[in-house]
Amino acid sequence: MKRIYIRIGIILLVTVILIILLTIGFSLHLVDNFRVDLLILFIVLEVLVLLHGAGISGLYLFRNLQDICCNKKDMHQVKPFLFRIDNQGKIEMSNTTCEDNIKDIAKFKTVYDFDLIKESYDVMLDIERQQSLTVVFESTATGPLFVRFLILKNGKKYYLIGENITQHQKDSEFHSNMPLYNSVTKLPNKNFFGIKLQELFDNPEQLIQKNSLLAIDISGFRNINKLFGYKIADQTLIELGKIIQENVNHKSTLYHLEEDTFVILFKNMAPEAVERWAETLFEVINKPIKVEENLFTIEVNIGIFHIDPRQDLRLNPVMALHNAQLALEKAGSSDKTKIVVYDQELGAAYESEQLLKIDLAQALKREEFYLHFQPQYNVLTKRIIGFEALIRWDNPKYMAYAPAKFIEIAERNNLIIDIGRYVLHESLKFAKLVQDENIRISINVSPVQLLHEGFVSELLQAYDDYDLHSQQICLEITENFSLEAQTEISDPVKLLKNKGYLIMLDNFGTGYSSMLYLQDFPIDGISIHRDWIKNALNDKNAKQTVLKTIALGLSLDLEIIAEGVENEKQSEFLRENGCTIIQGHLISKAVSQEEALIILKNYNN
Repeated sequence: MKRIYIRIGIILLVTVILIILLTIGFSLHLVDNFRVDLLILFIVLEVLVLLHGAGISGLYLFRNLQDICCNKKDMHQVKPFLFRIDNQGKIEMSNTTCEDNIKDIAKFKTVYDFDLIKESYDVMLDIERQQSLTVVFESTATGPLFVRFLILKNGKKYYLIGENITQHQKDSEFHSNMPLYNSVTKLPNKNFFGIKLQELFDNPEQLIQKNSLLAIDISGFRNINKLFGYKIADQTLIELGKIIQENVNHKSTLYHLEEDTFVILFKNMAPEAVERWAETLFEVINKPIKVEENLFTIEVNIGIFHIDPRQDLRLNPVMALHNAQLALEKAGSSDKTKIVVYDQELGAAYESEQLLKIDLAQALKREEFYLHFQPQYNVLTKRIIGFEALIRWDNPKYMAYAPAKFIEIAERNNLIIDIGRYVLHESLKFAKLVQDENIRISINVSPVQLLHEGFVSELLQAYDDYDLHSQQICLEITENFSLEAQTEISDPVKLLKNKGYLIMLDNFGTGYSSMLYLQDFPIDGISIHRDWIKNALNDKNAKQTVLKTIALGLSLDLEIIAEGVENEKQSEFLRENGCTIIQGHLISKAVSQEEALIILKNYNN
């Protein structure tokens, strides 16, 4: 027993010494990665325990630990490849690792000069989204040099930090058993599709024939995953694949690209015939299908692109698939049709959106955004109780654009985070200015912002930074998020509520599942969309919608704001039915901060 205690004592002593040694090494930069050193420590200790019982000296291992750490230090001195680029893709700097290993590095002026392993529709777009890139260079030694870059954004610049994966790439090519079939449906997958589409483009005679791509996905597929589980979702994909496969002919091939996206490549088939086939398939799929003893009616979206290189000499496989997916996205967002054929107008709209996205990014740098404030008025107390902050864009190119239009595009491209940050701080400055007037400021917040890492923390910190009163800021959350997003933002909303923010559901009744929001969110009020108010006095359905919304809000003790109130008749109708807070041109349009202060003084003093 005494010998056992001695062994345990030795192990504990060595453990303490190793921890001290590694800590000192880390502080003196003798060791580069503390977590890896701890891993080494635990491995050594494990070996120490095992070998001590076998009579092998632990002190021998300890004396050699310094050599282990030194070797590790040498290993970590291998510097990564590094490029710095601006937001247009121009290369501003490269480090010595690049210059020593990449042949003719001076010829690379922009990222568009890179030879990418995976072809990209727009490499700069991938960099902005911080997607990793694998580039093949000509090595200064022999043969190709494969470098995988991770993207890091720092202010206005992007850093491409690369790792030499040449050996890994060679191993991958050597073991080139690339999976060609989807693991769920057993249909040819994206890899197989890429090969066949490239073969089509490599065959000029076949390419000029009448060929088309038809893309299909399921509306709300993620909800099937969430509500019924992956097993049912996978079986749904299998059944859908079978239905499509039963309807394709010898001139077409079905591929399952990813998740719920299927693509059919039609060869030598007239565009009109492809479109008629799509309509027939749509009718077939709309019938209930049996999945695990359950009957499902699924709704699909269909996007079609007719491959015609004469229409666009730049057309390549990546662009062809991209165009089919554009049509598919359009079908998914359309209320009128679920089958969309790509045309020049759709392409031009996409290009226009890309230009607008670039201008949106520049707008913040050029300080083109500004805020206007629209008063919210209590018809009983006859006082202004708050203002809604509304963003405006001072750019002649987009004077005709409603703010909702560019905000929608900003949300799709993650630009809403920076724009939302600007709106937040400008609104809080105004809130601080009117703090003594007992006035609140309402800010529109989208689910995209609430789901973005760090945004909620910034909101929480901002309240303290501006030293605001509780409930002085109201967050109007846009009711345009799905059931899946609803669950994810519930906890952040509760945190904000506890901090002192008021929570309102903006445009209640126009989104996905209004009643579920009332159940799950700790909201203080709702706003009624201006379109319902506009038609409430002359349209039976609009009137009943407004009345039911007011009644529901009152029964739940919620504040109700009617937006878009233009005249006294509308105001009186709302007051008589229990809605006492109005917003609209009857009181004032959205005005500058200076004008808002004058309006506040005129009404409340």
